[in-house]
Amino acid sequence: MRIAVFGGSFNPVHNGHIELAKAVHEQAGYDKVLFVPAYHSPFKDLPSGASDEDRLCMLHLALDGFDWACIEDCELKRGGVSYTYETVEFLERKYTASCAPDEKLTGKLGLVIGADLVSGFSKWYRADELASKVDIVLARRKLDSDASGQTPHNTEATAADEPASQKLPVLPFAHYELENPYVDVSSSEIRDAVHAAAGNAVGRATNAPNATKTASRKKLQALVPESVCDYILERRLYE
Repeated sequence: MRIAVFGGSFNPVHNGHIELAKAVHEQAGYDKVLFVPAYHSPFKDLPSGASDEDRLCMLHLALDGFDWACIEDCELKRGGVSYTYETVEFLERKYTASCAPDEKLTGKLGLVIGADLVSGFSKWYRADELASKVDIVLARRKLDSDASGQTPHNTEATAADEPASQKLPVLPFAHYELENPYVDVSSSEIRDAVHAAAGNAVGRATNAPNATKTASRKKLQALVPESVCDYILERRLYE
């Protein structure tokens, strides 16, 4: 089985993540795409964010019905600093030894990396070894770490440190370039839509007209799966 690793904060998982994962499955030919939510320290979470449990629940809701998608919570269980190299080593062991024969890894793991992370990849922990250990799947992304869906692991620098207008350098490692569609979704856009859908946008009373709330809800549903939209509004996340 060909398996790809897709890491990120998924805070929350949105339609851009889903479309990218679909491209990895359908275009790059991976049988399984592993969503690996990054650990968030409770001391660093923003008040408007979501807990680890919430992020996992939203992932389960968003991926329901996609038999090629799987959630790996190894970084959440590990806690602390998580390096992609160590996560890949763990998943390699798991999918070559302790799994059913029809779920065993064949070849190398695929590692999905947004184009916005190229300039910082050489600074990642054991970058050269990581690049030789995996098959890199390079996804087209807007040069904006917020929209990348890929959360850097603490000491692994990313293109977020570079001006958005700067031309990306060529990734100096063998890689597969994904022709994925651009789905421009940012966490700030999601939060704005949540505020409006909840009737709590700046300058708007909480008893906003139903028609306005309905329109705002539809805007949120255009950014995240409907089940995730319901979850966010029911639990008043990101308000």
